[in-house]
Amino acid sequence: MPKKDRQRLHDQIRETAKQLTEEEEHLTASQLGEELRRSGIDPEKLKQKFYEVAREIAERERAAGRPAPSYLQQAIDQFSPDDVMPHDEKAAVSKMQRWIQKLSDSFSLPEQFESQRAYRKSGEVSEEEKTDLNDLEQQLKDEIQKENDRDG
Repeated sequence: MPKKDRQRLHDQIRETAKQLTEEEEHLTASQLGEELRRSGIDPEKLKQKFYEVAREIAERERAAGRPAPSYLQQAIDQFSPDDVMPHDEKAAVSKMQRWIQKLSDSFSLPEQFESQRAYRKSGEVSEEEKTDLNDLEQQLKDEIQKENDRDG
């Protein structure tokens, strides 16, 4: 294929890709993951495959006596599994931030959290229900204390 035709084809591919992804540029990581799942793609498997291929490319470069490009090492660090130590401090901080974000994305409080507490203190709960709620609260506090004692 002549260079001119190849360039025109690349331009068309870039333009099509841009049109297809215009709205996706503003998605958060969790929203993008949900979109991938809806389309039948497992984001974790995709991330693992990308990591494996990037490592293979870096190993081929090193085997040929060339250093792996820094952008490739950054990609490897960014997509590495949680149990793999990043290459440098900046990558480690980034990985930690993603890990914390992933934890906080999965945590949510009930929508009616405040109204549930107000209901409990409003006097509309029988004495037996108050006792049960207080027992459950104490049980939860004891379990949390035990967890903290084990970790600390």
